[in-house]
Amino acid sequence: MTQEREDMLLRQQKILADFGDFALQSDDLDDILTEACRLVSEAMGTGRAKVLEIEEDGRKLLVRAGVGWAQDIVGRTRISMNKHSSESFSINQRKPVISTDISREDRFEVPGFMREAGVRALANVPIFLPGGRAFGLLQVDASEPRDFAQDDIQFLRTYASILGSVVDRLLKLSALRASEERFRFTVAQALDYAIFITDNDDRITDWLPGAARVFGWTEEEAVGQPGAILFTPEDRKAGVDVQEVVQARETGFAPDVRWHLRKDGSGVFIDGSVRPLRDGRGLVTGYLKIGQDVTQKREANILLEESEERLEAIFASAPVGLSELDLGGRFLRANSELCRILGRSRDELLATTVRQVTHPDDVRASQEALAQAIANDQPVSIDKRYHRANGEEIWASSTLTVLRDRDGRPSSLLAVTADLTARREAERALRDSEQRYRNLFELMDEAYAVVEPLKDQHGAWSDFRYIEVNAAFLKHTSMPWPVGKTITELLETPNPRWAQLYGQVLDSGQPIWVEETEPRLGRTFNLNVFSLDRPRNRVAVLFTDITERRESEERQKVLIGELHHRTRNLMTVVLALSDMTARSSTDLDHFRVRFQSRLEALARVQGLLSRLSDLDRVTFDELIQNELEAMGGDPDRITLDGPSGIRLRSSTVQTLAMALHELATNAVKYGALGQTGGRLAVTWSLDADDHADTPWLHIDWRETGITLPAEGASSCVKGQGRELIERALPYQLKARTTYSLTDDGVHCTIALPVSASPGKDQQHG
Repeated sequence: MTQEREDMLLRQQKILADFGDFALQSDDLDDILTEACRLVSEAMGTGRAKVLEIEEDGRKLLVRAGVGWAQDIVGRTRISMNKHSSESFSINQRKPVISTDISREDRFEVPGFMREAGVRALANVPIFLPGGRAFGLLQVDASEPRDFAQDDIQFLRTYASILGSVVDRLLKLSALRASEERFRFTVAQALDYAIFITDNDDRITDWLPGAARVFGWTEEEAVGQPGAILFTPEDRKAGVDVQEVVQARETGFAPDVRWHLRKDGSGVFIDGSVRPLRDGRGLVTGYLKIGQDVTQKREANILLEESEERLEAIFASAPVGLSELDLGGRFLRANSELCRILGRSRDELLATTVRQVTHPDDVRASQEALAQAIANDQPVSIDKRYHRANGEEIWASSTLTVLRDRDGRPSSLLAVTADLTARREAERALRDSEQRYRNLFELMDEAYAVVEPLKDQHGAWSDFRYIEVNAAFLKHTSMPWPVGKTITELLETPNPRWAQLYGQVLDSGQPIWVEETEPRLGRTFNLNVFSLDRPRNRVAVLFTDITERRESEERQKVLIGELHHRTRNLMTVVLALSDMTARSSTDLDHFRVRFQSRLEALARVQGLLSRLSDLDRVTFDELIQNELEAMGGDPDRITLDGPSGIRLRSSTVQTLAMALHELATNAVKYGALGQTGGRLAVTWSLDADDHADTPWLHIDWRETGITLPAEGASSCVKGQGRELIERALPYQLKARTTYSLTDDGVHCTIALPVSASPGKDQQHG
């Protein structure tokens, strides 16, 4: 070995040591890669070197760092990883590639920028991270032809191996820092949760904003204090604070649901938990404590219980008959007054049905009223006869109102029953007398009034005076006692329509049925106006409040419109599915299997839509979870990450669901959900579009860790599934999509506009 060669080997060894020292002192990847290039160019005596990094798509190499190159090369220039590239060959074969004179090189193509820079010889050495994943390439460039000795190649391989370990450390360090930053940012925003960390002695080490907001102590005041400062004196005396951390350490979890103390000494009820934090050896290093302030919720529950108790007391002691019935008419509850009216004990009523205590001649009308109340969601009243246990027949009036559960479904019926026996006898006895008329007048459920229309000096009907009113009239109008006063005296701006209407009845002598809306009351009435005493110019008016009925009719119109809209959308999607499946099917059996799978996916979506109220929307997170669960994907290999509650437009749900179904089907058959080492990550986010106020949902579907199937095996790669994503979504939903098949699996992105409102959306798709 020549002296010159020995000197070069010594210099290379020193450079390896110098690089190791530098790598230990710096955490900046770009600085380390640049220094690595400088040292290796010095060791090899070329004055020029660079590090090429494989980009995410695996198709190109980026000149990540370098020395001896112009500024517009480093960080900007990319080299294609095609089969004619020496760089790709070196990485794929996992061994160095040497070109002693590129002017005579006939094995590989040399990038143009290297020829233009005067590169005559080069040495490529692949850089692998621990575990064997390729990071890129270390490339030494010489400006003249050169024979690289075997010692040079061994030096470069050693250098690249050290460089791979350093790069791996820095990449993991960067990922760890990013993860810690995300964690801190997340918990810092969770102001509704008290989150803090204690050490192994249960002293507070990290006090996050949510904890400060809930308990009142600032970070400076809380850090270093024992966790016991948050417990009541009684719990500290009983050792509850110690018991919680002991349980968490032994079992991995301890509930913390109890009263705690704020800084000002007031109580706060926390619903939380304690979990141990462990190091790499599994030893406990501290405790993570998370809790939510549920004081108001707990107090509200107590008030609710008290309210229910009061309602139960009112139910039991009400002066009218009250009962709760199931949807078939069986008694579930009955108060004492109803037992008195029907002449039966409570046990007897609870063992029977409404049909069994109803007079046989009125059973049909009773059953119709029951069905009408359930079907129309409106109170239904019926007067009918009952028979008591002793055979006595009585008349009673029952009003049936539907009660609903938390999901809005009919659960039972409330029946208000009044004994009509006495009233009916009184009506018969007083039918021909003024007293009979007045009793009936006061017992009416509708508002009733007798008025005297008045004319102005020009002979036009312009005012009226109240002669008589019933209690229902006062209830509906919220008017002070009006008898003897004119409407002008009672109201600052009376509606002239009323006086004209009453005068019209006197002029014609004919009754009038009319619907009128009173703006002052915000109510709509059916008016039956008829002449009562023409010589004295008196008119009787019967007011029936139909406000709720009109509102119900309007709601029904909206529901019918939404039903028609969704049905049209569904039929369009089914027709498109049939056509798409038929065009890509080889025979009838092939068509039947694929079409059935797609119809099942569509049925799942319709199941989600059918559970919604008329103005609600399907959210993306429940849509993707519903599809992946249906496909039977292993949840341990699936990562779903994105905000919940992103509301999708009704018109987009079916088409988007079919696209997700195609992706999931492909993943189960050929991709991440069908191969042992595969993983699927679906992430999504919401932001505003650059050119409109409409928010956009961005979806990223990424499969990794798979072995690609043979060319043409995947139905989603070249078939109708991919056509749905790349053509149908942009055309039908104005979506923006990408679809690529990487070396590691399928990568698809979808961006589409979604519902603008977080609450009840006023747009129907």
